[in-house]
Amino acid sequence: MKVLGVIIGTSLIILMSLGAIYFWGVGQVFPKFDHPFFEAKKPWIVVPRSLEQEIESHPEDIVWLEVFRDSHGTLVVDKIDSGINLTDVLAQLSSHRIVLNVKSNVEDIDRQLAELLPKFLKTTPILLQSEYDIILRSTKESLANIPYGASQSDRLRLNSYEGMAPWSAGLLPAAPFHGDVYVTALKWKNVPLVDELVAREIHRRQKYLLIGPITNLDELHQAQGLAPDGFYITDANLIALLRPQAVAH
Repeated sequence: MKVLGVIIGTSLIILMSLGAIYFWGVGQVFPKFDHPFFEAKKPWIVVPRSLEQEIESHPEDIVWLEVFRDSHGTLVVDKIDSGINLTDVLAQLSSHRIVLNVKSNVEDIDRQLAELLPKFLKTTPILLQSEYDIILRSTKESLANIPYGASQSDRLRLNSYEGMAPWSAGLLPAAPFHGDVYVTALKWKNVPLVDELVAREIHRRQKYLLIGPITNLDELHQAQGLAPDGFYITDANLIALLRPQAVAH
């Protein structure tokens, strides 16, 4: 009986501790980040640079750029060895909103970004995205007035917190996320990365949800069920299905 009492008492203490963490998270207040990037019609339609006809026909679309640093130390788009200079691409797309997905985790790339991007920010709203947490954090220290996305570590963290307590949301409200847009695919190696609870939590914090890449109709339907703010779609036929739903912000 004494052992049973100890087990019950310990379990109650753990539950109370988890509950305290949960309600601490729920009680946090998150100010809304107003930025021209978020003035796009909803749902946002985000397209890769390869869909040139979509980009030319729809200046309201957001363009997704894959950014690398080549062997000469230049920031380029599309390919690391034979890419187009990022400066030139940004100049060509100055009428669009841009997602920069930084793929090269190399020394001083944060400094390069912080020096280059201000030249375009007056006319081109830019969201900085990367799978590397260090790139988002270090660039934000020098360039704080633009929106930031979500790294692989952010997604793992939120999904881990969701399973940390014996109730549906786990400790999700207490999970740290310092970005402005939760950028995520639906799955990674068949492991779900975003569900209704995560989507609801992101919106509770007055942040935004961007899902993609979306490559087929089934993925589009799954994403629509989560009511994201935007879809990153790589197929022009899927984009055509989505366009009639776009409404004013």
